[in-house]
Amino acid sequence: MEQMIWILLGIGAFAILVSAVSLYLSRKKEQSDGSARQTFHPAETTSSHVERSEMEQALKKFVSQVKKENEQTNRYAEASVRELKQENNYLKDEIADLYQQISSLSKEQQQLIHNLQQSHSTEQVGPEEIQNENDIFALKNRYSRVFELANSGMSSIDIAKKLGVGHGEIQLIMSLSTSTPVTDEQTQMDRQQEREA
Repeated sequence: MEQMIWILLGIGAFAILVSAVSLYLSRKKEQSDGSARQTFHPAETTSSHVERSEMEQALKKFVSQVKKENEQTNRYAEASVRELKQENNYLKDEIADLYQQISSLSKEQQQLIHNLQQSHSTEQVGPEEIQNENDIFALKNRYSRVFELANSGMSSIDIAKKLGVGHGEIQLIMSLSTSTPVTDEQTQMDRQQEREA
């Protein structure tokens, strides 16, 4: 992009220079025509011819320099295009590899899901066990606050006081949620704490 700007600036400068030279030459010609009519001086014609040839040489140098810069710019642009094409091809290959990896992982995932479904279908779980697990889950969801407090280390008496419900209800909830009921020792400990409180 920067090279294009320099090219356009060079072309603009060249156009301005050509305009200036042509304006200069036309004025010079008008002056020489006017002065030639008045008097003919061979020295002025020679100097005018020398200036003209110097201007032509300067213009030729300028044009050749602009051509060289254009050629360099074209070579640079072609090299940039080649590099971009190579990088584009590399990125296309990378994307294709990533798609293959995604496809492979997707197939592995489907196979794992299929294997998992087969392993679950081959396990023999009785309807009573399923119902029991569902009941415990429903109970734990309904009384989640009770279980949160119990997991934090509070006794059933402290839980009952905190929630404002009976101690027996808390014991019943906790015994229904576990596979082992609350033992007599736990009940005696809770009663002792109740008496102390």
